[in-house]
Amino acid sequence: MKKLFTLLLAAAIMLAGAGGYCSAGAETVVSVWLDGEKIAFPDAQPVHTGTRVLVPVRGFFEKIGVTVDWNSANRIVIIKDDSREIMMEAGNRAVLNNGAVEYLDCSVIIRGNRAFIPIRYISENFGYKVEWDGKTKSVHVTKPPAAAGVSEETDELPTIGDLESFYQLLKYNGYMSDYLRYYDYGPDIQIRPGVKNEPDAWDSATAAPAPADSAEKPASSAGSDYSGTNVQVEGVDEGDLIKTDGKYIYISGNNELKIINADPQDLRIVSRIPFKGRVSEIYINQDKLVLIIGDSSFEYKARSSREQLLLDSISGYLRITSTNVKVYDISDRAKPVLVSDKEYEGRYLSSRLIGYDLYIVTNSTVRFFSYYSSNDLMEMLATNNKEQFVAELKKDAAEERYVLQQTGAKNSGELFDDLRGLIENYVTPRLVDNRTGEVREISLKDIYYFRDMVRPNYMITVGLDLASGREDIKTYLGSSGSMYVSQDHMYTAVSAYEYNVLKSRVTGYPFYDYLTTVYRFGLDGGRIVYEAKGRVPGQILNQFSMDEYNGIFRIATTTSETFGTTGNNVYTLDENLDIIGRLEGIAQGERIYSTRFAGERIYMVTFRQIDPFFVIDASDPAKPAVLGYLKIPGYSTYMHILDKDHVLGFGYETDETGGWGTVTTGFKLSLFDVSDVSNPVEAKKEVIGQKAESLLASDHKALMISLDKGIMGFPVNYLDTDSDYFAGYYLYNISRDDFKYRGRVTHVPDGASMYEIRNDDFIYRGFYIGDDLYTLSDGQLQVHDLGTLVKKGSLSLR
Repeated sequence: MKKLFTLLLAAAIMLAGAGGYCSAGAETVVSVWLDGEKIAFPDAQPVHTGTRVLVPVRGFFEKIGVTVDWNSANRIVIIKDDSREIMMEAGNRAVLNNGAVEYLDCSVIIRGNRAFIPIRYISENFGYKVEWDGKTKSVHVTKPPAAAGVSEETDELPTIGDLESFYQLLKYNGYMSDYLRYYDYGPDIQIRPGVKNEPDAWDSATAAPAPADSAEKPASSAGSDYSGTNVQVEGVDEGDLIKTDGKYIYISGNNELKIINADPQDLRIVSRIPFKGRVSEIYINQDKLVLIIGDSSFEYKARSSREQLLLDSISGYLRITSTNVKVYDISDRAKPVLVSDKEYEGRYLSSRLIGYDLYIVTNSTVRFFSYYSSNDLMEMLATNNKEQFVAELKKDAAEERYVLQQTGAKNSGELFDDLRGLIENYVTPRLVDNRTGEVREISLKDIYYFRDMVRPNYMITVGLDLASGREDIKTYLGSSGSMYVSQDHMYTAVSAYEYNVLKSRVTGYPFYDYLTTVYRFGLDGGRIVYEAKGRVPGQILNQFSMDEYNGIFRIATTTSETFGTTGNNVYTLDENLDIIGRLEGIAQGERIYSTRFAGERIYMVTFRQIDPFFVIDASDPAKPAVLGYLKIPGYSTYMHILDKDHVLGFGYETDETGGWGTVTTGFKLSLFDVSDVSNPVEAKKEVIGQKAESLLASDHKALMISLDKGIMGFPVNYLDTDSDYFAGYYLYNISRDDFKYRGRVTHVPDGASMYEIRNDDFIYRGFYIGDDLYTLSDGQLQVHDLGTLVKKGSLSLR
């Protein structure tokens, strides 16, 4: 069946793009006047085609204050000023106007070696009035008073609408990427501001959680005596691999979730929930249990046998990557009841739980994008060019007979309709209810897109009310690399390259600058509503580079120019996500390793060879400023606020004395005293091992801390020598101005050498219930007395 699609591809020959040439007929030379002055065109003259007046790309539009670029490789004209950008392809009736697809009855045409474009459409879009005088065969272009200029665009997002608009969006933005790589430096090309070229979305968890106030509180139920997940924002829960409600422990691993009775005297598995795949995170809220399986998938099913034949010819058996969300009623912990089991297309990005409201974001690749962006057959299907399709297929009668026989179509026209219907259905994302088998396809009419950030991906947001089961699902053409959630808002951010044309032309090398675009969504009872967007220079480290405080959004970024140095920045944005304050150029030559927002202060750690720890004042959002800094060896990848005068740092010590440059050594704990903001000091430090590692360096959820109980713990492993090694959990006494080593526990059997340590011996979480410390590895759950660290019990999980 693969041969069928090969034949169809062979039959497709690009003729005239998507059509849209101006009406044929006698062309009349006309004159063009701008604000009463006749414009001279020395080489090529404006013409009237009978329906539209076309003018040469060069010679007129520069006079109305816009920049005009011509990319000869792709036959694309780009006209722009500070507020608007229009992209037009020769022979294509679709244009991209500030990211939105619009259709014209007359497109760019090529005469000889000159490109001509419609004067009215361009001029009116840039705020000019256009009048045609038929008697004198002249066009008069005038600038109205400022008050009558072009209306401002709203922040309301457009939807894709139909298959052709979808195709045009991806095609034009694909050309934009090509434009960055093959910029046409003709002698008459005017330099314009750089354009974006997005990198792949990425996310990591290597920075500190940021509290909403000056000191973070542990995430646990009010009045409870057990530890919760260490979260970024108080009251906004984050999923983890283990949860507890103080009476039961919920652990995912080895393709099942275990509900365990937490009583050390009766430590046992109460029930098991098997599942396929790997659970990314779980949540517990009262009698509701949520499992999120981020690497799930489901089969794409054709709507008919004929469609299946066509699908087989294109891609054959297809499974769609999805995020599986299962909700259980655990009123009876011994008998969990599945109440919801759904697949949301896309790879799991992140989620949050606020009360009973669960918010999830996934990212999915647009299927068939490679064909959409470059294949002639896809262009004919998307632009509904049945006439060309039929004509090309009929050129070879034997080939046509074979194709019709294989697909069961009566004729080439019917085959075209079948293929177009398949593609229209095939490219849209879908949701599956595993309990009923119902498949919900998201129509292109319901998919939003961001005008300035089109890419061949879908971002799907899911709001789920666990109490009622109500869903709010929205799909956007785009993706997210990081997500920050406050009590009222969700922010998604994606970093994008901006091509710096000026520097590239001067140096002869391609220069790229990073930009980060942030989108804000309002959260209300499980509903997710888009509100605003903003953009800042640089790229963020991860979700903890973002924060919201008193209605102000703050973000920390690292900027890096091609062949240039790095710099670090803090930006503050208002409710419209417009920049109102900036602090730029912090620690040039270094990059951010962690950021911590704490009310009116911001703490930042950068690193190259030493660890500068910065204290930043954000009390005036318009004027963030460095108050003081400290330079010490090593670096912190995670910071935790103890109070307004003390900050904990977790990371690694470094050594520069061995002649091998900067070498990372042991895992480091630092206590920073910031009572004198102009002169912060490292009041205390402790280094564990010489070649140590800790999950805490890259996962803030690995930290257990409670100032009320005065305890802190995290997993640590080090294999320094054959006789000096450890894999387990360190416990500390902790106060607001001090920490002290208390002891450690391990799951490694007594007498085992470092070579006999198994993978499932490594502890990855610790938590407390009452006066007991629980430590968890893939192999077992252990309970120790918090005071003495005497072992009280264990449960095998193998």
